[in-house]
Amino acid sequence: KSQIEDEHQLELARMERRVEMEREHEKINNQCASKIQAMARMKLAKRDCQTRREHRAMTKINAQARRLFATRVLREKKADRRNLEAGAKFLQRCWRGTVVRIER
Repeated sequence: KSQIEDEHQLELARMERRVEMEREHEKINNQCASKIQAMARMKLAKRDCQTRREHRAMTKINAQARRLFATRVLREKKADRRNLEAGAKFLQRCWRGTVVRIER
């Protein structure tokens, strides 16, 4: 009778050990999976950061181009205005009493 109880105790101990080993194995698998997920998230974050950086750079380049274009247009308008004023002065000098209106 005691031998049967001893075998039963041994079998219980084996089962507990097996369950414990399975839990440890599952824990290790979960840790590996979490590490792999973290690495994947880092890779995605790097890619996202890179695209954000590229987008920001592209936006800044476009803004700079718009600024340069606007300044060029402004300079051209100022030059046209100066030419119109010079022409108006010439007309008023040559033909006294002439009223020249320069529209803005």
